[in-house]
Amino acid sequence: MRWQMRDVVLWAAVAVVVSRGGVALAANPPTAAGGHAAAVDYDRDIKPILSARCFQCHGPDAGTRKADLRLDTQRGLFATLDEGPAISPGHPEASVAFRRVATSDLAERMPPPPKGEGKDQPLTPTQIELVRRWIAQGAVWRAHWSLEPIVPTRPPTDGGSGWSKNFIDSFVEQRLAREGIAHGERASPLTLLRRVALDLTGLPPSPEAVKAFVADRRPGAYERAVDRLLNTPAYAEHMTRYWLDLARYGDTHGLHRDENRALWPYRDWVINAFAQNMAFDRFTTLQLAGDLLPGATLSDRVATGFLRANVTTSEGGAIGEEFLTRYAADRAETVATTWLGLTARCASCHDHKYDPITQKDFYQLTAYWSGIDAFAMDENLERVPPCVQLPTPAQQRERARLARSIADGERALLRAPNATWDRAQSAWEARVRARSQDKTGSLSQTKLSDWWALGCIGWGSVHESLGRGLDLEGSSIDLEVPWTSQGHVFSWTKRPEWSDAVIVDELQGDLCATYLFRSIETASARTLSVSLGAKDGVKVWLNGKAVLEKLTYSQATVDQLTLNLELTSGRNQLLVKVANQSANGQLFFAPRATTKDDNIVSENVLRLMAIAPGKRTAAQMAAVRSYYRLVVSADSALARKRSQLKQDRDAWSALERQVPTTLVAAEHTPQRPVFVLDRGQYDLPRERVWPNVPSALHPLPPTAPRNRLGFAQWLFADDNPLTARVTVNRFWQQIFGVGLVKTSEDFGVQGERPSHPELLDALAYEFKSSGWDVKALLRLLVTSATYQQSGAAEASKWLSDPENRLLARGPRGRLDAEVLRDQALAVSGLLVRRVGGRSVKPPQPPGLWEEGSLPGANTNTFVPDTGDDVLRRSLYTFIKRTSPPPTMLTFDAPSRESCTARRERTNTPMQALALLNEPQFVAAARALAQTAHRQKATLQDRIVFVMQRALLRSPTTSEQQALEQLWAQESQSHPQDPLRGLTSVASVVMNLDEFISKE
Repeated sequence: MRWQMRDVVLWAAVAVVVSRGGVALAANPPTAAGGHAAAVDYDRDIKPILSARCFQCHGPDAGTRKADLRLDTQRGLFATLDEGPAISPGHPEASVAFRRVATSDLAERMPPPPKGEGKDQPLTPTQIELVRRWIAQGAVWRAHWSLEPIVPTRPPTDGGSGWSKNFIDSFVEQRLAREGIAHGERASPLTLLRRVALDLTGLPPSPEAVKAFVADRRPGAYERAVDRLLNTPAYAEHMTRYWLDLARYGDTHGLHRDENRALWPYRDWVINAFAQNMAFDRFTTLQLAGDLLPGATLSDRVATGFLRANVTTSEGGAIGEEFLTRYAADRAETVATTWLGLTARCASCHDHKYDPITQKDFYQLTAYWSGIDAFAMDENLERVPPCVQLPTPAQQRERARLARSIADGERALLRAPNATWDRAQSAWEARVRARSQDKTGSLSQTKLSDWWALGCIGWGSVHESLGRGLDLEGSSIDLEVPWTSQGHVFSWTKRPEWSDAVIVDELQGDLCATYLFRSIETASARTLSVSLGAKDGVKVWLNGKAVLEKLTYSQATVDQLTLNLELTSGRNQLLVKVANQSANGQLFFAPRATTKDDNIVSENVLRLMAIAPGKRTAAQMAAVRSYYRLVVSADSALARKRSQLKQDRDAWSALERQVPTTLVAAEHTPQRPVFVLDRGQYDLPRERVWPNVPSALHPLPPTAPRNRLGFAQWLFADDNPLTARVTVNRFWQQIFGVGLVKTSEDFGVQGERPSHPELLDALAYEFKSSGWDVKALLRLLVTSATYQQSGAAEASKWLSDPENRLLARGPRGRLDAEVLRDQALAVSGLLVRRVGGRSVKPPQPPGLWEEGSLPGANTNTFVPDTGDDVLRRSLYTFIKRTSPPPTMLTFDAPSRESCTARRERTNTPMQALALLNEPQFVAAARALAQTAHRQKATLQDRIVFVMQRALLRSPTTSEQQALEQLWAQESQSHPQDPLRGLTSVASVVMNLDEFISKE
């Protein structure tokens, strides 16, 4: 209650100031002490003017550049034009560019008078004067601040104040002194403990942590509390939540049917990485190129889920090449935002309007990421290859048991000698040989020829391999005719060694398709049932008609698919296309006999049977025995063993569906070609490009390979000024609420300059020098005197600097969506702190998923989880991208459809309604009331308990009285509910600004 009136008055005043522009980060115009004109800095004072008013027509984009004048480069700015030099250092009146912006002649003035909304506006008198002074002072040019090398600056002395705790404070105090503002007082110990716990773990300090902190009277108690927080699982979870905004992590594909996607093990990998305090350079390298490292481990591959988190689709009519282009562009944009702070995608259709990124640069950047997708269409599958499995120890044990059982069953069924079965097989062979020699025409009813093969032919993905094809599909097959594809000639090759009822795993080649052909002769029309198995994808034609198309995304197995072939009398043509994702393709094919005399025998088996049993090789003996026992025999004992083997294989398949799987990155072979696209259109390719970094930035290290691994090395090269600056700025934003560069997603010309440039570079240098130690950096931030200031301040500070850019007070602001919910569950004692695992579904209003779902989608209906799962941290909440958790959206959480470096922060009535009425917030208030009721005997003590648990302080006298009155009113109006009054008290406390904000 103590904040209510103050905040109403203060924020009303602040709103007026904000509407008028708020604090200025750079004086306008700059003046030195005594009122004299200070030196005008090109990068600070002039470039923002040129960027806002001139670059549209005279900037990086050659396609829209006017008058052959370029003002974004040093060479262009000082070029000599027909009328004279664009800028003549020391001589404003001789500078053509200055004369054109300063003239009162509307026909000559630049920018020209605006002709519509969004057009360039003329320069103001103040801006014109700045340009004049800059030229008069010598027109010293500087590169854009974020692209200049990081030069460590010696921290200024504190002038003997003794306030500074580390170099952060020295820079902050220097800036405050320049502005004539005093730093704030230190926050109270418990306020500080709550603040740092929320900032480092996303949770309030536990009662035990509070007790330990209060009891620690030694110097350095706060620092020891920080160290304890940094070593909790909650810290790693909280850090992961920020990272997942950048990684655009979601639990569904994001488009079309928006069905489930297997990616949560990647989230667990991030948690583990932060828990281990993995160096940020390795953390980055593993996510961008873990699969390319020599000796890459399973964990290294899981890390590459970062590259698979983009939205995908399988919408009918979607064009594969278009979406592959989109996926690569999304990754390029995500990487540029996360590590470079550059809006690279602005150059997808043309050269960047403001930053030195050409269209060619952008597509060279996408070339690093274009070779990842195995499939343009996701087929609405949970496990879209490439994937890896991550079985638990229990699942590994069950796998081993089933593998032994299957192996034993196969030996007993297919390989083990059995006198009864062998005698029956000999009799069957004798009958078949006799009928094959019968010249009356009463041979076997169905005769299958040897297999013929053609390929493999690469089309980029399994989906494309099935969707595209040669003209032989749907045609009569002539084995003498070769076929041409992509400049290569393919001919049919006879493969008599491929036996039926045996898995053929010799279909060579990654990401390609192999055609297989055989004829089937029958004396009369009939239905032939066959058992079919294929690795990844299969399509079947009978007599030119497509009869099956299936994506299997698994190894070929017996009875994987059953297909009924409607044969006509005479010779039938069977064409099979197997499309494989990686390694060898596979095919299993076996006719299924309906009676023991059905005599379905393929020519390759007949040929093996013609060899005397004593002269057959082991492989030949096994092939005939397998064929007889799997296809022909109707023996009951064999049937029982086949049934048991099928049960074991079914159990194996069921187990495999339960084993956690996650999407990973893997490179295409060969590399998919990438082109500069005219206006960004996928079907308008121009110049072909290869992976490379933007030409205006530092070059690739000489030893770096031209792949994702080389790009990761480039990000952390000594001459890269961006990665360290961008990263420490985001960590600063996380702790202080706003970055030293407010536009944390944009360090380009249109982004904001840093409020404390020397401090930003000092932090970046420190981060690099520490070996990219994230915990050390965060510890540095939260142990600074700047961070430990009280969030309260006199009105003048709020009015002059509402966003606290000058850092004259401690960070204060509303908590993020996830922290609001997690804090409520934590103080109530409901929070389940189990780390890692699958995403969970806390309750939400019914019907939301149905509104935007397609019939039959597995995310069509929201079914909430039960038990402890609904009380886990918000980090684990299932995110359906087309219908994200509504309470999180209410508090500005992103939908995770794209990379988010900075969340918006709004203030709406819906937020207050959610905090008061959302079922889990109400349940948390009731749970806190129950605990208070159970542990304390009097109403006064129960209210004190609630306040201390929620806010780490006791109520004031007026607050105590107000809450007691509320309790009385609620208890009288609901006498049947003895906890109603105390629940209302807890709810009010958990809705105070002090609770939903960090102070």
